[in-house]
Amino acid sequence: MHVYAKMDEYVADYPKGVVVLLVIVVSQAIKNVEKLILQSIIRSLYLLKICSNVVFLISLSNDF
Repeated sequence: MHVYAKMDEYVADYPKGVVVLLVIVVSQAIKNVEKLILQSIIRSLYLLKICSNVVFLISLSNDF
């Protein structure tokens, strides 16, 4: 609770426009990070799929 009171005092020193701008910037940054994380997960899943296909092909060729 004390932290929030401190934050309110801190925010009160700034004009509202600056606070809104900061909030927008931070939320955009979070969205970008989420997008990057999703992309990296998709990429790693894709790589996993390729690797499993390669392993499958190798095991097939060993059967002959």
